[in-house]
Amino acid sequence: MKEAIFFYDGDCGFCNATVLFLLERTKLTSLLFCPLQSKYAENFFSEHGYQQPDLTTAYLFSNGRLYQKSSAVLRAITLAEGIVRHLGIFLTIPSFIRDGVYDFIASVRKQIKLGKSDCRLLTPQERKRFLSL
Repeated sequence: MKEAIFFYDGDCGFCNATVLFLLERTKLTSLLFCPLQSKYAENFFSEHGYQQPDLTTAYLFSNGRLYQKSSAVLRAITLAEGIVRHLGIFLTIPSFIRDGVYDFIASVRKQIKLGKSDCRLLTPQERKRFLSL
């Protein structure tokens, strides 16, 4: 498998927490990250013939396909190591149900307060996994 790319809202704390969750649980060679607000994302979506992305939606480009919303997040989680990868079992739930939950979380994501308010600095190795830094 080629590297997959996880596109996310770079201005959202909840989205950034999701990225850190994935970053800590996936290998360097399995998953890259890119904020939707970046020039790389703009060029990627344009060059592949996709509409410009919706900032309330996460996307995963993997094996030549673009996934969005709950499918993107859950498929990215399946690339993780350890027991957390088994959360991919939720892909068996119909997408209209999963995406309904996703849309609700997306509508309140900027109001969700996460446990830590400090910023985690990326290691040089982790920085290599971001396509726009």
